[in-house]
Amino acid sequence: MTNREEPDPQLKDIDAQMSEAALSPARTHPLAAMMIAGQMLQGGEIVQLMLRPSLWLIPLISLKFLGCVAIALIASKIYDDQLPGPMRFYVEAAMIIAGTRLFIATMQWYTRLYILTDRRVMQIGGIFRIQVIDCPLRRVAVARACFSTRERITRIGTIEIIPQEEPCHVCIWQMVARPREVLKIIRSAIARCRQSGYPGN
Repeated sequence: MTNREEPDPQLKDIDAQMSEAALSPARTHPLAAMMIAGQMLQGGEIVQLMLRPSLWLIPLISLKFLGCVAIALIASKIYDDQLPGPMRFYVEAAMIIAGTRLFIATMQWYTRLYILTDRRVMQIGGIFRIQVIDCPLRRVAVARACFSTRERITRIGTIEIIPQEEPCHVCIWQMVARPREVLKIIRSAIARCRQSGYPGN
C-alpha cells in the first residue's frame, strides 16, 4: 500500500493569496491579450500570476535624468547674462526634455509585463521590439527580493529569479508592489512544479 503525500498547508495559503493577487489591469494589457491568444504560451500552460511594475517605476527610473535637467536649468539661471536668448527659452526646453523622458518611462512601464505560469517565470517588455525572457521553474536556483533605498521609501521591491545554469536568463521583476507577497507566490509555484515532477524545458 503506497503512502500518499498530503499537500503542504502553506501552499494552500499561498494559493489563496494567488487568487487575490491577480491584477485586473493586466487583463486588458495588449501583451496579455497576445498570451491569452496562445502566442507565447506552451501547450497546456496555465497563467498563475500576471502583473505590471508599480507606477513608481515611472518617476524612479527618470529621477537621475530629471535631476540633470534641473541642474542644467539652475546653471542657466545663474549664468543667464552670459547665455544667448531669454531665460524663458531654456525653461521651455527643459520642460520639453523632462516631459519626453517621462513619456518614454511611461511607455516602458506600459509595455512591461511579469508573468508566472505553472511551468515558467517570464519577463516581457520593449517599446519598439518585444523582448521575452523566461526561465523554467524547475531550473530556478534562487528567487529573492531586493530593495534599494528608493524602493524601501516607496514600499516596492525588485524580485530576482536566478537560474541554476545557462542558457536560462535571469528574470528581474523590477519595482513591483507587495514584493514579499509576490515572492511567496513565485516560491510556491516553484515548489509545486518540483513536486509535480513536470520535466520542464
